[in-house]
Amino acid sequence: MPIFRYQAQDKEGKLVAGTVEAITEAQAAEILESHQLIPIKFEERADGGFNLDSFLQRFSRITGKEMVIFFRQLATLVNAQVRIVSALRILTRQVESAKFRALIEEIASEV
Repeated sequence: MPIFRYQAQDKEGKLVAGTVEAITEAQAAEILESHQLIPIKFEERADGGFNLDSFLQRFSRITGKEMVIFFRQLATLVNAQVRIVSALRILTRQVESAKFRALIEEIASEV
């Protein structure tokens, strides 16, 4: 099933972005509207979805120490029943490396 990247506005007028899996752009718009989002822009992903190799290559820029700290903190938040997207957003504020922060933000938007 195709995956669409989208930009939308929430109830408060805040711009949000992410991905949604749908057969057509119209169905993607319906899904967003059911989540009380107003669709602004859609773009079908050319890669067709998750690619493990490219995902792991992004982590090659991050030091082992940074990853260990990140995954320990993520595990702690998940064990505390914090939603994964919220946990990722919390951790973006705690990571010192700008590259790692950008990577976590990208992952959070994909989840």
